[in-house]
Amino acid sequence: MNALRRILGDGLRILRTVGRHDDQAAIHRLFHLLRQPKYQPGKVTWRGRTLHYTDGPALYYQLGDIYQHHVYDFGCEHAAPRILDIGANLGLATIRFRELFPAARITAFEADPSIGQVLKTNLETFGDKQTEVITAAAWISEGHSNFKSNGDDSGHLAADGGVQIPTVDLAAYCHETIDFMKLDVEGADFDLIAHLQATNTLRHVRRLFVEMHAWDPAVSPRFHDLLAVLASAGFHYRITSASTFPHGAQGPRFDTLKTATSLATVHAWRQDGGVA
Repeated sequence: MNALRRILGDGLRILRTVGRHDDQAAIHRLFHLLRQPKYQPGKVTWRGRTLHYTDGPALYYQLGDIYQHHVYDFGCEHAAPRILDIGANLGLATIRFRELFPAARITAFEADPSIGQVLKTNLETFGDKQTEVITAAAWISEGHSNFKSNGDDSGHLAADGGVQIPTVDLAAYCHETIDFMKLDVEGADFDLIAHLQATNTLRHVRRLFVEMHAWDPAVSPRFHDLLAVLASAGFHYRITSASTFPHGAQGPRFDTLKTATSLATVHAWRQDGGVA
């Protein structure tokens, strides 16, 4: 029966996308975004609606990830999955979730107060009145923290951040089944996953996308710690991409890797929850 529901659900999602623009061609037409200066706000037309952004190059890469490579797409055995979009930024992932699952219960978290307003504007423009928007950082406790705002999708919690923002305890939102959790929080991912495990709430998460960051070359990457927690919590996972920055770094490869900042994306799922 679950298999039949999944097949029917996949069929409905295919029907909902029939007649859509050719996404690859639409993204290609926005190639000019890559030539824009960083941190310059603007707007483009997407899906026939106005989409506001704060950084053109960042928007272009997000569109490619979400609508060309479908990094957040997943199948679900029911029509109203519970989704947490943590690090929602402009709202593109939430917009995509809403396309796939119109009845989904979505909570979107955005820590950067200036980008949070853009998130709200975009969801309103795309007709999404259902999503709960939390303009605070998902964290290991409720309170306040310093935040470094960069004007794009790389803002993050930092002791030397120039903006103080509210934080909410992510575990408080995980006392029910979470069908999909997207976690893109620029380095806070390690602490958040460990916190959910320690509070016995990670067991409620069925599918998980994590973009693991290691921006400080002076600190040894903690990727192995996060993966060990996921494995001990019963997740299957795949590392689906990895990058180092700067891309054009010269010199012996191992020497470059010792100093380069890096990220890796992980898709994780519980066997009884289906492959994300």
